[in-house]
Amino acid sequence: MKKIIDLTITIEEGMTTFPVYWHPFVEVTQMGRIGIEGRETKKIIIGTHTGTNLDAPRHFIKNGVTIDQIPAQDLVGQALVVNLSHKKDYQAIEIEDLQDIPKNKYKIIILKYNWCKNLGKKKYYVSHPYLSENAAKFILKKGVKMKGPETVFFSKDTKIGKNVEIEPYVVFADKVKIGNNVKILSFSHLEGVKIDNDVSVGPYARLRPGTKIKSGSKIGNFVEVKKSTINKNSKVNHLSYIGDALVGKEVNIGAGTITCNYDGRKKSKTNIKDKVFVGSNTSLVAPVTLNEKSVIGAGSVITKNVSKGSLALTRSNQKEKKSYRRK
Repeated sequence: MKKIIDLTITIEEGMTTFPVYWHPFVEVTQMGRIGIEGRETKKIIIGTHTGTNLDAPRHFIKNGVTIDQIPAQDLVGQALVVNLSHKKDYQAIEIEDLQDIPKNKYKIIILKYNWCKNLGKKKYYVSHPYLSENAAKFILKKGVKMKGPETVFFSKDTKIGKNVEIEPYVVFADKVKIGNNVKILSFSHLEGVKIDNDVSVGPYARLRPGTKIKSGSKIGNFVEVKKSTINKNSKVNHLSYIGDALVGKEVNIGAGTITCNYDGRKKSKTNIKDKVFVGSNTSLVAPVTLNEKSVIGAGSVITKNVSKGSLALTRSNQKEKKSYRRK
């Protein structure tokens, strides 16, 4: 059964605040009254460490992220409560205290000290247990940042690395392995896929069984990849189908490109070697090889191998009739 835990503290005059000279006390001043000014209005002066508060990185790190730059949805989700009520004043929380945290399951960890018993006392702010640097890094290694976690679907064998960001409405079917520093954008569907580090996928991408995406590559919106390898730092950004293909390093596949891999009877392979540039709306009729550093002009239908460093273009000549009127 899910339980809602309220971490808020009522803000009122006289409450305990951070005990340093530069932090303001809580002041509540009556400014307007219904019987005199015609409306109830109060002025409230508080500091940023009043009551339940969120410390943004900017609080301690120069040029760090400020609170307004932290998406509200990152603060909502399923949480794991770790009971550390046995910790004493000023005692560090170390990695061994956190070993039971499961990997890649929770994006929010609540460390429970039962420190509320000291609310109203000076020690509430200054002598509580604290998270050591090594323990903080350990928690980050355990986590996956997910936006809208209730809309993300995993299989029992899904494997996800460190610092992975998963947006809403993503489906992980069987046999998916994700590396580190990967971003999976909304409405993407992955099955039987291996993705290396530093890859971006989606939104609205479909990666089918037998697909391998190497580090630094990008699979963009409305792209389908089936039984293909996309090598390092290559891009398939928009509206393309890549099937039964080997794509080399630093390749750019233009919008609307199709590998024509099925002739009605059998599947054939497309081999796109390193640093090839494929223009938009191109059809590559397999079996076909595009050799290193070749360029394919937009709108081409390629049926023959293209030699290294050459331009291949099959576009028909443009015709124009002057002063044309439709009948």
